Amino acid sequence: NIAELKKIKKEITQKFDELKGKLNLKYLLREALQSKSPLIFCACLLLILILLVKKITEGVAEIKLISQVIPHTTTNTYVELTLIVFAGMCLGVLAKYVSKVPTTYGNNDLGEYTNYLQTYNQYVSEMDKEEQKSLLGFLKETLDEINIKNKK
Repeated sequence: NIAELKKIKKEITQKFDELKGKLNLKYLLREALQSKSPLIFCACLLLILILLVKKITEGVAEIKLISQVIPHTTTNTYVELTLIVFAGMCLGVLAKYVSKVPTTYGNNDLGEYTNYLQTYNQYVSEMDKEEQKSLLGFLKETLDEINIKNKK
């Protein structure tokens, strides 16, 4: 499961890099939605949200700020809440900058992101604690990588 998450993260990050100017989010999201696994869908959506926030804000402040919602030690009670609040904060940042999402990305309609987020929230709440924990681990690792890159 963890290996699958890592593989997907690598694929999406590569696509993001390859497509820099011509990124088509609809394509990435469609791929995420085709995943039969709720865990993989959620991981894809988190990664897309993070990369999108990073790209359109062109800064590190937003990523640093939304990273702070993730507690260093997470008890079972907070895992689900953290995953849901984090995605919601990303959507909030997107709402502010949605006009900056290049139309070449194929998507600057906030309503569509909201629909994906509703699916994400539903999946997260249906996951067992172990799946939620591995998703949170994936999220922490991704943010750590971004924050380390930004320091260089």
